[in-house]
Amino acid sequence: MKTIATLFLTIGLSFSSFALDKRLMEVSSLEIQAQRFAIKLSEAIGKVRITIFDPQGKIINRTFFEITSPQSIPFNLSDIPEGLYKVKLDTKEDSQTFDVESYRKIEKKLIKTLSI
Repeated sequence: MKTIATLFLTIGLSFSSFALDKRLMEVSSLEIQAQRFAIKLSEAIGKVRITIFDPQGKIINRTFFEITSPQSIPFNLSDIPEGLYKVKLDTKEDSQTFDVESYRKIEKKLIKTLSI
């Protein structure tokens, strides 16, 4: 009887540990607006490192955060050159990469027409 109870307890604990451990891909998303983007984290995931790579693969920014509740972390791309950048999120167990494109806003010029 003790063996059966121990077996069920072990199986129950192993399944509950799978239920609590969500992957970073499931709790993170990227919201892009013009020259800005925000990383949205829907759950507390502990320590996370956010690294931004330029188009050549060099690190241009690395920041560490302690996520204890759902959060949105904003970033601004208006001061960097045009190109395709990579944003990488790292935790102890998992990592996730997003692609972000930086571009310059095109100003429309009014053309004056002459009427004769």
